[in-house]
Amino acid sequence: MTRRARRVAGLVVAGGLAAGMLAACGNDGGGAAGDANNATLTFVNAQDPGTFDQVIAAFEKANPNIKVKQQVVPFDDLNPTVQSRLGAKDASIDLYDVDEPRLPAFVARGFLADLTDLRGPAQGKIDPKALDLTNYQGKQYALPRWTSTQLLC
Repeated sequence: MTRRARRVAGLVVAGGLAAGMLAACGNDGGGAAGDANNATLTFVNAQDPGTFDQVIAAFEKANPNIKVKQQVVPFDDLNPTVQSRLGAKDASIDLYDVDEPRLPAFVARGFLADLTDLRGPAQGKIDPKALDLTNYQGKQYALPRWTSTQLLC
């Protein structure tokens, strides 16, 4: 993976991790496991195992007090899994992958935090059209996962 691709991928996952932490903090279910000095976040996604390994490793290296545990589910099960667990206030889910077409529904259910403050740093590093896909009613609720074929390096 090229240096720029790692930086973009890091920004995307860091944004996702920040989103999950913000969502977890606003969740009555208790949020991330652990304490402020040593946390473990559970990341539910539908990507092939190993897809996020390098990005998570880089995030954990930059944030040694935070560990990320992945739970990979089949794509067809991702949205029902996330919706049922969040709807039940299951505190064991901290981060989750959101398919862009379903972003408005997740916002309406209160499952996503406002990440508009991350839009500025993302501009110029992420394709503007991809960034707009994760924007709803003038607010940024996620960052795009894959915005360039550079990630195929």
